[in-house]
Amino acid sequence: MSKSVIIVGGIAILIGAYFTRRFLSTKQDLFSVNYEIEEFEVTWLEEVIQKYNLRNISEAIQKIVTFAKNRDREHIFKTIRCTSCDGSKNKVHKEILLDQSNIQFLISATAQFEVPSVDKSLRIILEFARTEENIEQAIFRE
Repeated sequence: MSKSVIIVGGIAILIGAYFTRRFLSTKQDLFSVNYEIEEFEVTWLEEVIQKYNLRNISEAIQKIVTFAKNRDREHIFKTIRCTSCDGSKNKVHKEILLDQSNIQFLISATAQFEVPSVDKSLRIILEFARTEENIEQAIFRE
C-alpha cells in the first residue's frame, strides 16, 4: 500500500473522528475511532483495566500510545513480536477514544514504517506494551 493511500486514509480517520468528538471531564478533546485489534489484546487490556484501576479500554490505550510516542520508534515498529504467527488471529472492532496527538502519531508511524494500516500500527504498539519486559508497569504506574 502506498504512503499516499495511508495518509489519505489517516486524514479520513481524523475527519471522521472530528465529527464524533467527545469530551471527558478533564475537557481534553477525545475522538472516537474504530480500530481492529486482536481478541487476546482485548483480554489483556481488560486485565490491565482491573489491575491498574482504569476506567475503560480507551483510557488504557490512550496511556499506551502516549507512552509509545516517547520511546524508540524503531524498536517498537521494527522488532518482530510474532504472537499470532500460528494463524490464530481473531480480530475484533473496538471504538476507542483517543486524543488528536495520539491519532496523528498512529497515522505518521503507519506511513514512516510502511505499516499496512493504522489498525496494524496500534496492534504493534499493544504488543510492544504487552510483551516487553517491565513496560506494562512503566506505562501504568503513576
